[in-house]
Amino acid sequence: MSEPQSPLERIKGESRHLRGSIAQELAQSTDAFSKDAVQLLKHHGVYQQDDRDARKAARAEGRPGKRYMMMVRTAVPGGVMTSEQMLAELQLADELGNGTIRLTTRQSIQHHGVPKGDLRELIARIHQAKLTTLAACGDVVRNVMCCPAPYQNELYRQVQSLSRELASHFRPRSSAYCEIWLRDGESGQKTLVDSIGQSETEPIYGDAYLPRKFKIGIGFCHDNCVDVYTHDLGLVAILRDDELVGYNVLVGGGMGVTPSNKATFPALAKRLAFVEPDRVVDVAEAVIKVQRDHGNRADRKTARLKYLIHRWGMVKFRSEVESRLGHRLAVPVDDDVFGFDDHIGWHQDGSGSWFYGLNIETVGLPIPVRSASSRQCERFAAKSVPASASRRTRACCCAASIAKASTPSRTFFAGTMSDRANRFRPSGAGRWRASHGRRADWRLRKVNARCRGSWTNWKSNSRGSGWRRRRLPSA
Repeated sequence: MSEPQSPLERIKGESRHLRGSIAQELAQSTDAFSKDAVQLLKHHGVYQQDDRDARKAARAEGRPGKRYMMMVRTAVPGGVMTSEQMLAELQLADELGNGTIRLTTRQSIQHHGVPKGDLRELIARIHQAKLTTLAACGDVVRNVMCCPAPYQNELYRQVQSLSRELASHFRPRSSAYCEIWLRDGESGQKTLVDSIGQSETEPIYGDAYLPRKFKIGIGFCHDNCVDVYTHDLGLVAILRDDELVGYNVLVGGGMGVTPSNKATFPALAKRLAFVEPDRVVDVAEAVIKVQRDHGNRADRKTARLKYLIHRWGMVKFRSEVESRLGHRLAVPVDDDVFGFDDHIGWHQDGSGSWFYGLNIETVGLPIPVRSASSRQCERFAAKSVPASASRRTRACCCAASIAKASTPSRTFFAGTMSDRANRFRPSGAGRWRASHGRRADWRLRKVNARCRGSWTNWKSNSRGSGWRRRRLPSA
């Protein structure tokens, strides 16, 4: 007798590797997808949302019912983009979205207010910019995070390269993404490219993919700006004489919790092993396969890796990972995180140049800032700053930067997980970060209940079009 499973497991298992009825429903004139298609769309980087403003306007005209729009998320491994890619995202927001983009705390870009009829064009044009929405959401490995700071040394280059390698390795292999979204405009033929899946099998995920989302972050002992202990799989770079010798592997982190469900809880990751750089991908794949085969598929609220480790314990979990690898794992080294840098302000990049980290407190990139970013991108993408410039700066959006160099420009943005820690600083203790949504507000109340002093919470209003300041009572 098979174990009970949540309804979503049936939808994924019968989807023919994320196809479902998405293509057929795209051809329909309705403004929304079916319930099953909505769940599959997440794996393609798309969420269907209720447009409350449009709904209220329609209701005032005597047309009750929901009005739908789409949110499309672009995954940006390591939070590093070229200026041309940033310009493409800004242009798409103007042409096919609601005129804004949102920079997320996990180094992704979101377009909101996208009509169903414009989805294929938007995703195809994101792909033309050499970016993708595939696996930005859904029960797969999400965007892989690492420190995006543009320090010009081999250590940071190695870590950023690993984030791209992991993102590529764990991207779904199904050709459904190409079939649905990437077609030649004239011939209607599929347009297949290197970084997108072209297979009819899923060697890592299987037919039903993972029980729940899976997050990976790479950090440093001296700079834990990605909050490496809060990921399903964390990698802490270990240095000896300023050389990268390997990574401490952490498993089972996650801050998500449902207050009404006592079986859920936040958890910091636990130390699993030390691995050399050339073995990281193999170990990560073994961890993910254990979660794939043994994670809770009956209750999605307790389906993350932290709950499997809580049920099994680290001894059994480690043994299962080793059986997948075929060899014993080395014990973690004693090195651990001891600091973080939010990268705000001026910093030398190690090559005689400087970069600047700019904090933007709103989750959406507002028009004046977005326009300024666009102008900077256009200027530096055109290579208008001479190579002889004694000081080249990089500005950033949400701890991100736009390169001012004669070489191909890059845009870095973090929106890192250190944001989560900083949002709970007591009033008067420094710069405030945005606290978004009910979950963040709940965490703030829990922290406030244990601490003295007055706390401030910045929270988006119900329409997401502005901000209001809210002071919670002292503990």
